[in-house]
Amino acid sequence: MAPADAFTKLDSQGTFYEPNVVDESSSPGALCVYRDAVGTADDTLAQIRVPKFFTHAPYQRKTWVGYQMTVLRNGRPHFTTKLVKAKANLEEVAFFGPTTWKTNRDLTGQYRVVLKLTYYNPKGKVKGTYRGRIDVYNQKLGAAAASHTLGDPGDAWDYTDASTPGHCTAVYAPPVMP
Repeated sequence: MAPADAFTKLDSQGTFYEPNVVDESSSPGALCVYRDAVGTADDTLAQIRVPKFFTHAPYQRKTWVGYQMTVLRNGRPHFTTKLVKAKANLEEVAFFGPTTWKTNRDLTGQYRVVLKLTYYNPKGKVKGTYRGRIDVYNQKLGAAAASHTLGDPGDAWDYTDASTPGHCTAVYAPPVMP
C-alpha cells in the first residue's frame, strides 16, 4: 500500500510553517539518477534531485525563509547545500528548488535527503526551524530514455511506514584484476 504523504517531519522548534513537499508514490520526493546498471554490482550514483516545493512564512509581513538540503550517507551528513533564502508570508509562498546534488565519484552506501527550513522574523532574527525527511524515491538510468519506476528491480523505494523510509542505494564494486 502506497503512503498518501510520506514526507516525514523530523523536528521543529520556535515559530515555523510546515512546508508543502510532494513525496508520494505517484510523485516521489527525490529522484536517484545512476550512471549505469541500477541494482547490479556495477551501479554508480550520479545525482539525487529534489523537485520544487514551497512554504509560507508564519507572519503577515513578508519575511525571509531559508532552505538547505542535506544528503545523508549511511545515516550521516555527507553533503549540505548552501543556504538559499526567499521571502514569503501567510498568503504568499516562497518556492525552493529543484535542488540537485551531483557526485563525480563511485560511491557506495544508502543515501537519504533531509530538508531544513529556517524562519526569520521581520527584523531578520531566526524564530524557528523545521526539518523533514524525503521518504519516497524513484530511480533512473542517466543515459536511458525510460526510468525505473516504483517496484522495478533496482528500485530503492521501500517505504512502508515511518520506520522504513526509502533511499538511493549504490553498491558499486570495482572490477577485480586477475
